[in-house]
Amino acid sequence: MFNYARSLEQGIGVEPDPQMAKKYVLRAVAKGYVVALVAYANAVNAGTLFGQPHPAIANKFYRLAIEQGDGIAMLNYACNLQGGRGIDQPDAVAANRYFLMAIAKEVSPAML
Repeated sequence: MFNYARSLEQGIGVEPDPQMAKKYVLRAVAKGYVVALVAYANAVNAGTLFGQPHPAIANKFYRLAIEQGDGIAMLNYACNLQGGRGIDQPDAVAANRYFLMAIAKEVSPAML
Protein backbone atom coordinates (compact mmCIF):
# COMPACT_ATOMS: atom_id res chain seq x y z
CA MET A 1 0.00 0.00 0.00
CA PHE A 2 2.72 2.46 0.99
CA ASN A 3 4.94 1.48 -1.94
CA TYR A 4 2.03 2.05 -4.31
CA ALA A 5 1.48 5.45 -2.73
CA ARG A 6 5.13 6.31 -3.43
CA SER A 7 4.71 5.18 -7.05
CA LEU A 8 1.65 7.40 -7.41
CA GLU A 9 3.45 10.31 -5.78
CA GLN A 10 6.52 10.03 -8.01
CA GLY A 11 4.85 8.74 -11.18
CA ILE A 12 6.82 5.47 -11.21
CA GLY A 13 5.07 3.11 -13.63
CA VAL A 14 1.83 5.10 -13.33
CA GLU A 15 0.66 8.61 -13.99
CA PRO A 16 1.46 10.84 -11.00
CA ASP A 17 -1.58 11.29 -8.80
CA PRO A 18 -0.82 13.20 -5.57
CA GLN A 19 -4.38 12.89 -4.26
CA MET A 20 -4.46 9.11 -4.64
CA ALA A 21 -0.95 8.91 -3.20
CA LYS A 22 -2.11 10.78 -0.12
CA LYS A 23 -5.09 8.43 0.19
CA TYR A 24 -2.87 5.34 0.16
CA VAL A 25 -0.34 6.84 2.57
CA LEU A 26 -3.16 7.58 5.00
CA ARG A 27 -4.39 3.99 4.67
CA ALA A 28 -0.91 2.72 5.50
CA VAL A 29 -0.70 5.16 8.43
CA ALA A 30 -4.08 3.96 9.72
CA LYS A 31 -2.75 0.40 9.67
CA GLY A 32 0.26 1.53 11.72
CA TYR A 33 2.88 0.77 9.06
CA VAL A 34 5.98 2.31 10.62
CA VAL A 35 7.60 3.56 7.39
CA ALA A 36 4.35 5.29 6.48
CA LEU A 37 4.07 6.80 9.96
CA VAL A 38 7.54 8.33 9.68
CA ALA A 39 7.02 9.52 6.09
CA TYR A 40 3.70 11.10 7.03
CA ALA A 41 5.21 12.74 10.12
CA ASN A 42 8.10 14.09 8.03
CA ALA A 43 5.71 15.55 5.45
CA VAL A 44 3.51 17.12 8.13
CA ASN A 45 6.59 18.44 9.95
CA ALA A 46 7.98 20.00 6.76
CA GLY A 47 4.64 21.42 5.66
CA THR A 48 4.46 19.55 2.38
CA LEU A 49 1.01 18.08 3.08
CA PHE A 50 -0.90 21.02 4.48
CA GLY A 51 1.02 23.95 3.05
CA GLN A 52 2.57 24.83 6.39
CA PRO A 53 4.42 22.84 9.05
CA HIS A 54 2.43 21.23 11.86
CA PRO A 55 5.12 19.89 14.20
CA ALA A 56 2.69 19.09 17.04
CA ILE A 57 0.82 16.70 14.74
CA ALA A 58 4.10 15.33 13.40
CA ASN A 59 5.27 14.65 16.95
CA LYS A 60 2.21 12.45 17.57
CA PHE A 61 3.07 10.31 14.56
CA TYR A 62 6.77 10.22 15.49
CA ARG A 63 5.76 8.88 18.91
CA LEU A 64 3.63 6.16 17.28
CA ALA A 65 6.62 5.12 15.18
CA ILE A 66 8.90 5.28 18.24
CA GLU A 67 6.60 2.82 20.00
CA GLN A 68 7.48 0.42 17.16
CA GLY A 69 11.19 1.09 17.66
CA ASP A 70 11.88 3.33 14.65
CA GLY A 71 15.24 5.09 14.99
CA ILE A 72 14.58 7.80 12.40
CA ALA A 73 11.42 8.77 14.28
CA MET A 74 13.50 8.95 17.47
CA LEU A 75 15.97 11.29 15.79
CA ASN A 76 13.35 13.55 14.22
CA TYR A 77 11.33 13.73 17.44
CA ALA A 78 14.51 14.60 19.35
CA CYS A 79 15.21 17.43 16.89
CA ASN A 80 11.70 18.80 17.42
CA LEU A 81 12.07 18.57 21.20
CA GLN A 82 15.45 20.27 21.10
CA GLY A 83 14.13 23.08 18.89
CA GLY A 84 10.86 23.47 20.79
CA ARG A 85 8.84 22.57 17.68
CA GLY A 86 5.34 21.34 18.41
CA ILE A 87 5.78 21.76 22.16
CA ASP A 88 5.51 24.70 24.55
CA GLN A 89 9.26 25.11 25.05
CA PRO A 90 12.47 23.29 24.13
CA ASP A 91 13.14 20.18 26.21
CA ALA A 92 16.86 19.37 26.06
CA VAL A 93 16.63 16.54 28.60
CA ALA A 94 13.97 14.66 26.64
CA ALA A 95 15.70 15.47 23.35
CA ASN A 96 18.94 13.94 24.61
CA ARG A 97 17.09 10.80 25.73
CA TYR A 98 15.69 10.35 22.21
CA PHE A 99 19.03 11.18 20.58
CA LEU A 100 20.60 8.41 22.67
CA MET A 101 17.82 6.02 21.67
CA ALA A 102 18.47 6.84 17.99
CA ILE A 103 22.20 6.30 18.49
CA ALA A 104 21.49 2.92 20.06
CA LYS A 105 19.56 2.08 16.86
CA GLU A 106 22.69 3.11 14.92
CA VAL A 107 20.99 6.01 13.13
CA SER A 108 24.14 7.67 11.84
CA PRO A 109 22.87 11.31 11.69
CA ALA A 110 22.15 11.06 15.43
CA MET A 111 25.83 10.34 16.00
CA LEU A 112 27.01 13.68 14.60
